[in-house]
Order: sequence, then structure tokens, then C-alpha cells
Amino acid sequence: MCKEEARDVKVETRIEHGDPRDV
Repeated sequence: MCKEEARDVKVETRIEHGDPRDV
């Protein structure tokens, strides 16, 4: 998994938890 993919997964997870401040 490349860096960009990992970042996307992190952002998606944060949005799922209702904390999308990594946009």
C-alpha cells in the first residue's frame, strides 16, 4: 500500500468516526 492510499484510508476512517479534519 502506498502513502497516498494509506492517507485516503485514514481520511475515510476519520470521516466514518465523524472527525474529518484531515482534508
